[in-house]
Amino acid sequence: MSTHRHLVGDYLRAALAAGLQVRRCEEPLHPPAEPGEPADVPGPWDVWPWALRDLVPEATHAAVAGTPSMLFWHFQR
Repeated sequence: MSTHRHLVGDYLRAALAAGLQVRRCEEPLHPPAEPGEPADVPGPWDVWPWALRDLVPEATHAAVAGTPSMLFWHFQR
C-alpha cells in the first residue's frame, strides 16, 4: 500500500478550504511497552523500511515513544 506523509496542518488547511469545521481531533499515542528481543533477520522486504524495526527494538521504541500512532479528525460541514 502506498502512503504519503502529510503534516497535520495540511489536513486542517484542506478541511477549512472545503468549508468544514473541526469538531474534534484525536491523536492516540503508541502504547507503552518495553522493547522486545532483537530479531535475527529482517522482516519481509515488501514492507520496507518497517521490516528493519525488529532488528533494533530499542531504537524503534525510542523513536516512537510518546508519539501519536494515528490521527483522527471529526469534521462537520
